[in-house]
Amino acid sequence: MKKVQKALVLEEGVYIYVDGKPQRISSLSFENGKYIVFFDNRKCPFCRIFDVMWDLLVKDQMLSDIKFVKVVCSYFASDCVNEEAKKAYTEYEIWKSPTIMLVEVTNSEKRISKFTPSQYNYDLQLIKKAILNFFQRVESNANKQ
Repeated sequence: MKKVQKALVLEEGVYIYVDGKPQRISSLSFENGKYIVFFDNRKCPFCRIFDVMWDLLVKDQMLSDIKFVKVVCSYFASDCVNEEAKKAYTEYEIWKSPTIMLVEVTNSEKRISKFTPSQYNYDLQLIKKAILNFFQRVESNANKQ
């Protein structure tokens, strides 16, 4: 019987992944580059389902040029003691969980797209395709200008 690795549930806060491991950072901010942000609620059972997929995305070599960020509250901004995480939930109007936010910043211009994994029936390949398509569209539009 194959043993499924249980994902680590982080404390409230904002984290960036370095070499596949979460490192707490002081705030959610974006410099030039590509980002995938997972808005995670500690009390959300669907977030626990997505955790395993998130860990696979973080380690996926096809996504190695993308920075991975996780914002964790207990339950949205309404139940969040970490001020920076609460601020991010409010600023980006996160009302569903889990929510994935894709961000590309070029010359201080920020492009954002949000989706929930349920839109893709929690299918990892479809989620990955949506991620890659977003960044390809952004690059294609930037090249046209």
